[in-house]
Amino acid sequence: MTPSRIGGDAVHALLRAVQRRWRGRAWLQGALAALALAAAAALLLLGLDALVGLETGARAVLRWLPALLAGVALALGARTARRLGDTRRAALLVEERDPALEHLLTTALEGDLSGPTGAAFRRRAEVRARAVSPARVVPVDSGRPAGWAATGLVALGLALALHPVGLEGLRARWVHLEDGRAAGAGPGAAGAGAVADPTAPPPAFTGLALEVTPPAYTGLPVRRSDASGVVPVLPGSVLTLRVERGGGVVEADRVGVGPLRLESGAGAAVARWTVGPADRGVDLRLRPAPDGDVVDRRVIALSVLEDRPPEVTLERPAADLVLAQASGTVRIAARATDDYGTGPWELHWVRSSGSGESFSFEEGTWAWDAVERRGDTLVGVLDLDVAGTGLGPGDVLHVRAEARDRNDVTGPALGVSATRLIRVADEDGLAEVTTLIGFPIERERDPVLSQRMIILLTEELIAARDTLTDERFAAQAAQIADEQDRLRERVEEVMFVREAAPDEHADDEPEPADPTRPPPALEPPGHDHDGSPIVEVNNDLVSAFNAMWDASRLLRQAEAEPSLPPQHVALDHLQALREADRVYARGRVTRPPLDLAAARGTGEVDEARPAARVRGDAAPDAAHWRGDVEAALSALGDDADAALALRLRDLAAALLGAPDGSVEAASAVARAADRVDAAEPEDARRLLAQARRALTPARSAGTGAPLPVATDAAGAAWLARRAAAPDTADARPARGAPVTPPFVFATARYGSGDWDSAPLVPSNLAHSLAQYTSLPVDGEGVIVDLSSPELLRYPFVFLTGHLPLRLDEAESENLKRYVERGGFLFIDDHNHDIDGAFHRSVLSELARIFGADALQPLPSDHALYSTFFPFEDGPPITGHELSGWGDGLIHRELFAIEQGGRIGVLYSNKDYASEWNYHAENKRFLALDNTRFGVNVLLYALTR
Repeated sequence: MTPSRIGGDAVHALLRAVQRRWRGRAWLQGALAALALAAAAALLLLGLDALVGLETGARAVLRWLPALLAGVALALGARTARRLGDTRRAALLVEERDPALEHLLTTALEGDLSGPTGAAFRRRAEVRARAVSPARVVPVDSGRPAGWAATGLVALGLALALHPVGLEGLRARWVHLEDGRAAGAGPGAAGAGAVADPTAPPPAFTGLALEVTPPAYTGLPVRRSDASGVVPVLPGSVLTLRVERGGGVVEADRVGVGPLRLESGAGAAVARWTVGPADRGVDLRLRPAPDGDVVDRRVIALSVLEDRPPEVTLERPAADLVLAQASGTVRIAARATDDYGTGPWELHWVRSSGSGESFSFEEGTWAWDAVERRGDTLVGVLDLDVAGTGLGPGDVLHVRAEARDRNDVTGPALGVSATRLIRVADEDGLAEVTTLIGFPIERERDPVLSQRMIILLTEELIAARDTLTDERFAAQAAQIADEQDRLRERVEEVMFVREAAPDEHADDEPEPADPTRPPPALEPPGHDHDGSPIVEVNNDLVSAFNAMWDASRLLRQAEAEPSLPPQHVALDHLQALREADRVYARGRVTRPPLDLAAARGTGEVDEARPAARVRGDAAPDAAHWRGDVEAALSALGDDADAALALRLRDLAAALLGAPDGSVEAASAVARAADRVDAAEPEDARRLLAQARRALTPARSAGTGAPLPVATDAAGAAWLARRAAAPDTADARPARGAPVTPPFVFATARYGSGDWDSAPLVPSNLAHSLAQYTSLPVDGEGVIVDLSSPELLRYPFVFLTGHLPLRLDEAESENLKRYVERGGFLFIDDHNHDIDGAFHRSVLSELARIFGADALQPLPSDHALYSTFFPFEDGPPITGHELSGWGDGLIHRELFAIEQGGRIGVLYSNKDYASEWNYHAENKRFLALDNTRFGVNVLLYALTR
């Protein structure tokens, strides 16, 4: 400041003195408040510990409370001390405390005091400043804080002096976090070799603390737990367990793995290990001496999580595409999300050409044109040049997005999207075109456009409405109406087909169609009085015809949008007609009915030597564990019961280690033991009821009871007699006898490929079962989606095809669930070619779903080959192998994935689908029935 703007030495001396006293008072009061708060907090903690006995984990956190409160008080004091750091603030405080100053100080500090008047004002301010006492402005009155601090310190001193465990005991509990009692130590177990003190209380666990460090690839933080309840962990996580106890010897086991080594310390033991897939939990036992009885026990249940593969969604195209020709651009867009980050991902493609038994395949991957990260999701886009793919008429391109995660412990895991098919229509399939991509702008009049294509053209015209004049819009709408009329005329030709009888006007030229002429006077469907049989059998055609007329009329009036509803009505009726006539690509083939009753027992079974049919490992039955839980519920009282708590912990450890146990049940029982210790019976009952529910298995579909079969020639003869004379006495079941539901042959339908390539196999094998066994059989069979829960209703499912098998996540998860719950899936390669896309894709999909080593060769002495008919050399050779179709090889073995000692998935690349895909009546022309091995497969699936 310049000399003209300062208030003089007296003014500044006063202000500096006031600031010093202000800071001193603030720091003193803060320190006294810190002492008082710290003493009060210490007294509170000592009191709580004396009353309830705080656990080690609680003490480890709460022991910092006094220091925290003291720090807060000091921080508040420092903040108060800084308030008068500014000289002007100090001047304002002095003037507030001494109103007689009348703003002399602030004016002297800030005003322009040059000249004679200013000099006189400064002299006046100095005189008044010398008269002000800093002690009167900032009195230091710390009597009350000092009294609080003194009272707190005295009380704390008395508490420490009178505490029953003394200063050393308190130091052990609050500084070293011990329990203040003697603790042993020794090799192999925490506390081994301790000498028991007969006057000391019995040893007991006083605290558990678990630290979970997830694998590095997850990027997750370290998590701490008190080890109560089920602790979820990922494989590869590092666990650090701290066990606190009052004396005794601690033993520890990793349930499902082996002993756990504990490093002992003062009153505590620490273990550190890496979690593997087999870990189920930790069993801790406390003994007073190495050879003593268990006096306390703790069970920590671990739930080892499965790191799910990335979730991949193919967003565009939203459905399969059929192109008119191999041109244009198809935009492919997909997104991939993973719980812990997605790694590299790409678009996988397979191009298939040919038909029937002659297919060629080519596959590869494409990188995305652009990849964008949106949070945890990766979005990829590729604009596919159809001409550059090499597709020709009738060729199919299978595309799906594939992503791997960053799991370097148990992975990386592969996530896949649904598969989309991009097909180029051949000359006979142009009516199936589903998109304008690849549709030529200049097109010939023939062939007639399908209703779907007319809808697409109308939608394209509506989208371009703003860019067209009214005249141009009306002209293009009229062109679409012309296409609609041509299709309507074709429907009319089909609907009004003439009878085969001679017609005198048969050679007359047909009258030209008049687009303005109203449609024939047809009654709507459902009116059959005076009914024309032509109309009666063509209800869908009639409805489609009338809807097409409405659409054409609206289009000629340039009303494109109103024409779409009748167009869709026409499409729905045409599609219903196609499905009813079984003429669409994936429908069930119409086949003549079978007389299974007549076939019953007619098969020759002289060569049959059925092996003993032994079921695989039974599903775990936890009834005995439920009984133990029920007994514990009955013994549960209202008071604490140390013996019952220990018994419950024994049960929890047994549940955790048993194959038919349950991690959830073990955790609930262990927590119930804690509630028993705390004399909280209602919580203990609730937890035991939860354990009982966890031990009650859900009802499982997919497997059935063993079914009766003809095991020798005499049995077959009896079945033949019963079939010939169904009214005989011995053919009637006893009144009230259980009725076995018929076996239903299920064919799997999946989202990619040609799942229905062998439509006659189900009825043929059903016929064979009727010939050779007494098994009740449904002659039709069913088609079940591989992703549907209905899959679990059928104990046997057949899957075949020529094209690549590409399962999405829903299909994959449902298939795995089906096999794990006892289902039997028979996959047969219709190509009989080990280098074909179906074979390669099946091996890839099974490895992805069940593991790389799950599918193994099936030895020729497996029970499958002797279940009914004997096949001593393994699987029988098919005619297609002998004739050199496919790869020209004879495949000597089948492959299987076993679950619980039984086959869950049977895979064949011998092409039994072709071998058995004929009408059952034609078996009479065969020298040896080639479906006999199919009988073995079915009986194995139904009796294991």
